[in-house]
Amino acid sequence: MLCALFFTINAFAICAIAALIVVHEFTVYFHLRYASGQRVITPAEQMVHSVLEMAPVMGFAIVCLAHPDALVSVIHPNASFSMVPREPPLPLPTVATVFLLCMLFGVAPYAMELAACIRVSRKRVRMNVGIGVQSPGSWQLL
Repeated sequence: MLCALFFTINAFAICAIAALIVVHEFTVYFHLRYASGQRVITPAEQMVHSVLEMAPVMGFAIVCLAHPDALVSVIHPNASFSMVPREPPLPLPTVATVFLLCMLFGVAPYAMELAACIRVSRKRVRMNVGIGVQSPGSWQLL
């Protein structure tokens, strides 16, 4: 998103976005692998994850469709792999709207995930606190 907003779409931007999508996919895989062993992942949460997983891929596809010359230039020997600021820069209301939408559709689902993790953590603490062994004259927690 930052590449598309602030830099000219060239071979650098295409490769940077593609590389970050690969990193994102590995992160999603390892996160879900860990989380599924710790708690139940509901169907609603799985749907949210699938949208969050596909959003960068769809954005990349849109960038590639809008800039086919940059996509083809990746394999060209004289490709520009430099970060070139966008000229002219996008208007501030456009940038602000994109950031607002990312906050709404990106950060909100992650906040939902954090809330689910906190609920599970608190539930585990409550379950562990209730288990104890009685000794003469005192109550000791395991």
